[in-house]
Amino acid sequence: MSGYLNSDGSLLIGGVNPAGLGQALQLDAQGNLKTTATLNAASEQNVNLNQLNGVAPQADGTGANRLGVSLYGKNSAPGDTPILLDSAGRQIVNINSLPALPSGGNLIGQVRLADGNSSNLLAIDGNGRLQLVPNQTINVAQIGGIAPGLDSSNELRVSNYGKSSSAGDTPILLDSAGRTQVNIAQWNGAAPSVSNPVFVRQQFNEWLSNGQGYSVTTGKQTSTATATTGLSLFNPGSSGKTLLVFSARVAEAASSWHQLNLTSSDPALGTTLTPLNLKAGGPASVASASMSNNNLTPVGSQLDTLLLVSNTTIDFLSNGTLIILPPGNGLALYVATSSNSWAAMLKWLEI
Repeated sequence: MSGYLNSDGSLLIGGVNPAGLGQALQLDAQGNLKTTATLNAASEQNVNLNQLNGVAPQADGTGANRLGVSLYGKNSAPGDTPILLDSAGRQIVNINSLPALPSGGNLIGQVRLADGNSSNLLAIDGNGRLQLVPNQTINVAQIGGIAPGLDSSNELRVSNYGKSSSAGDTPILLDSAGRTQVNIAQWNGAAPSVSNPVFVRQQFNEWLSNGQGYSVTTGKQTSTATATTGLSLFNPGSSGKTLLVFSARVAEAASSWHQLNLTSSDPALGTTLTPLNLKAGGPASVASASMSNNNLTPVGSQLDTLLLVSNTTIDFLSNGTLIILPPGNGLALYVATSSNSWAAMLKWLEI
């Protein structure tokens, strides 16, 4: 059907319907194409586009028939960007204006940093690790909405068994000094034991550096007659400390027998002594110490006896031996003299 015009002067397109009547192509209020002479909803037909440019549209992009649409409005023109579908019918998007991703990278989205640089991309590399492109450092400022702290209140949970962590996995714990808290269950592939010790710096050196080491001495004494003199150390029941005695030394000008006794009460030998801290300026000792240059009757249980050659010094404790004195326990070192010079000394830790 020709020779008819639209209201704007353009050519009206139409045809003859099955009844032999002239019929123009019409649009409804929404711009939908109608195939009946009247806009009767009951008689409206669907329009099936079986061909595009004389060829059925294809699904993939290579050699496909593409429906061109404009990015800037409804009126498309040659050269407008086409909508491309892959073989699965998914839209193909080609991003040409963003920086290149690393090998194996998958784009998540573009992020703007605090410095206003918008050229950085948030991506996942080929190993599934989160990164900023180009290769920016990621600073985790918060965990669970809280800035990580040095104590166990903020924990970063990781799995002992792989990359996928879940509730109940072992957390990394830091103490108040920022040190990792480690429970040593094995050493050299086995549980620590007498035959499989853990090699560490001698702990008592740490205690000494911390002001927990002490000593007490009688100084040089001279007995006026044959006598059993002595030096004692006692840990009061209320001290809250344990004493580790690591030296009990005796010196005498004559050969004689000496003994070391354990006690459960303070021997209080007569003259009170003040222990010295092995770290200058360290705190005072909790222990009580005493000595006597007069004849004594030994008390307590005899732990050891030794014979000292004249003009020599000997230590009851050797090869790293310790005497452990819990609160309410002590020891007494008894020296047998015969009108000659003698001295005794004790050293211990308080922990």
